[in-house]
Amino acid sequence: TGQTSAQAPHFTQRSAGETIDDGTLTTRVKTALIGDPVTKARHIEVETYRGEVQLNGFVDSTQEKARAAQLARDVEGVKSVRNNLDVKQQVAADSDRSVGERVDDAP
Repeated sequence: TGQTSAQAPHFTQRSAGETIDDGTLTTRVKTALIGDPVTKARHIEVETYRGEVQLNGFVDSTQEKARAAQLARDVEGVKSVRNNLDVKQQVAADSDRSVGERVDDAP
């Protein structure tokens, strides 16, 4: 019979080279985020699969979200970027005041 016992790799399996490349890309993206004064990478998780970078976590502004995606796209070898970052709700300037103080000051 002309059959072989080897199976074709499943489409989600990565070769050793792809795993190393993805790890390298993740490190490069994290380094870019940490080194940038806008993103600082405080709450940004980076995952890479076959050259596609996914950004997860929270940022302080839409500017920081956009900048993180741009930094990731600029890393050599990155094929695409999924920007799943959420912008944290901005807390009002008077948030350190009690509810009673804010109600008392209301017109």
